[in-house]
Amino acid sequence: AFHDEGHHPHIHLVAYSKKAQEGYLSRQGIMSMRSSLAGVNFAEDLHNIYTEQTATRDKIKKDWHELVTAIIGAMDLNNTEHSEIEQKLILLAERLRRTQGKKVYGYLKRDVKDIIDEIVTMLEKDDNISKLYDLWWEYKCEVLGKYNKEIPQTKPPLSENKEFKSLKNDIIREALKIGQKIRKKKEKNGESKT
Repeated sequence: AFHDEGHHPHIHLVAYSKKAQEGYLSRQGIMSMRSSLAGVNFAEDLHNIYTEQTATRDKIKKDWHELVTAIIGAMDLNNTEHSEIEQKLILLAERLRRTQGKKVYGYLKRDVKDIIDEIVTMLEKDDNISKLYDLWWEYKCEVLGKYNKEIPQTKPPLSENKEFKSLKNDIIREALKIGQKIRKKKEKNGESKT
């Protein structure tokens, strides 16, 4: 049943089966149906929100990369403005050097992932990143509000948000570059390659 209320258009959907073994919907299945129906019924509204959310996500990723690059550049100049982050990046570079296999977040051991998560948590405190993530979360809640009565009350930390997993892999790439610089510096100074 569709109710075209001006401020709150909505539908009521009933799904059932005459056979007891059929027609069971899990909570996730119900949410999936709601999401699909909202996507159809609110396509125009959602398109605008998704466009803004995507633009904000892309801005977070761009600014994130610039921030990490700036921190690493400062490390090269011995500027210690972000010394705690720098220490974690060096620790990560060392741990990645001793890690076998694919150096992608999903394949790493928990202790290495913890270092990456700590770095993400530290970088999330940057004013610009924090404001952009807050804005992205507002868009996310607006989308969820279209088909869900219960919107999460708290925003997950950036390190726990699966939609920003690429930021973790960005940290890994940069730590690998740091590791190469450290190795070259040691070789130049005649130190062991171990």
